[in-house]
Amino acid sequence: MKEPYRTRFLELLREGAAVQNIHDSPAVVGYAVTHAADNEFVQRELERVDHHRKNACWLLEEYVGQAERILDVGCGTGGFSVALASSRVLRPTQVVGIDASHLAVRAAQVRATGHDLLSPQVSFLGYSAGEQLPFEDDFFDLTVCSSVLEYVTSRQARAELITELGRVTRPRGYVFISTPNPLRLKEHHSGRFLGDYFPRPGYPWATRPWEFSRIFSGWREISATKYHRRKLTELLGARVPIPEPVVRAVSWIAPWQNRLFQKLSASKTASLERPPKQTSFAPHEAGSHEMKAGRAGEPL
Repeated sequence: MKEPYRTRFLELLREGAAVQNIHDSPAVVGYAVTHAADNEFVQRELERVDHHRKNACWLLEEYVGQAERILDVGCGTGGFSVALASSRVLRPTQVVGIDASHLAVRAAQVRATGHDLLSPQVSFLGYSAGEQLPFEDDFFDLTVCSSVLEYVTSRQARAELITELGRVTRPRGYVFISTPNPLRLKEHHSGRFLGDYFPRPGYPWATRPWEFSRIFSGWREISATKYHRRKLTELLGARVPIPEPVVRAVSWIAPWQNRLFQKLSASKTASLERPPKQTSFAPHEAGSHEMKAGRAGEPL
């Protein structure tokens, strides 16, 4: 990120961009509290674009190919959005990031400009957590939601958000979700023992794999085992043969679950009672709207 944008980006981090992860908790504790941006947090934010290029972007390039319009839901400071926009395989003409933190949205705009990515190719806007996504039906070729769902407090709210991801994605388009694996003893972010099985207000917990399969029952799920094979190859060396059952087993116990679904028709993702209908608009009509409330994470 070039100057003076890097300096301004750091200032926004110090002001509180992306330092509160949960915004719908009934108790203002844990991850629902704004915390100070320490040096480790700042360094992780600076490295986020490269992190996503090496991981989630690589996976999407392998399975999705070109995606003209991309939506990044819960974009935080825009690391994933910038990585997606600069992909030479995805080659999007429009990337829209949306987040519940006005400071995170401002930081994302600064980050993108510091990478020479300008509107309308890349734009960011805010919205209030729990609302419908302010976009038309069947608009995006690829909708991503990385390290967001675990910070949504209730199962119903998660199901409604997933429904929205599907609504704004066009038929034959893709939804990618990256979220911690609950099939482990400790919750990934907080380290709480069995934290994914005993949710506590203000703390993250992961969605079960079979719940994704149920909600996306009308979609085609793409098994993203290439990512784990690549990681195992890097660890063990290219000369060590890795059987497919081993790769699949690793994908079940890995810290993160990466779920990729392809929409087969214009039908909705799930038959849930939906929030009151709001006026929707195409992303090119959206400016840098600020909203009422943020998130962060370290996916993959």
